[in-house]
Amino acid sequence: MSLKSHISQRDLVSIHRERVDALRIQGIVMAASKELLLLRYVYDFRPDGLLVLSRDSVSKLQVTATDEFQRQILVDEGIFDRIDFEVQYPVNSWRSFLTAVKEENRLLILEEEFLPEPSFVIGTVSKVGKNKVSCNYFTGTARWEKEPVKVSLKQLTSCQINNGYLCAYERYFARNA
Repeated sequence: MSLKSHISQRDLVSIHRERVDALRIQGIVMAASKELLLLRYVYDFRPDGLLVLSRDSVSKLQVTATDEFQRQILVDEGIFDRIDFEVQYPVNSWRSFLTAVKEENRLLILEEEFLPEPSFVIGTVSKVGKNKVSCNYFTGTARWEKEPVKVSLKQLTSCQINNGYLCAYERYFARNA
């Protein structure tokens, strides 16, 4: 089945990323390009934000019998009807996607998972360049670092926005501004 079909049918899909780890990712494909997949990430029957993956990191995308059954559970429990399918982000490149996220000043998680020492950055986009994105980032104790960190667009494998983890930090920062 094609990605276009998965998007139009709002299938719950399983994504395997053998070069990253053995665990599968479940989500609903919202948009796709040659370079990126935009998913409504689903974890334990809960939609949990948006996940963008580089297509290079995906080794297999499929709809299994388990995915079909669990999608039906989402429908039967009324969860599926609460999913925002109108979310739109440009996904033709990391640059276009991150520029849109920068305009919203959203917290995000960026990962470079293929590096010898994988990189995990949490913060906001400060600048999107031709080959790198600069991020203001903070520690696990919500302390903002003074200097932005630069992440290679070519090495980027995933980005998360608007998930429960990030929303908790956003509420924290809003209360303690």
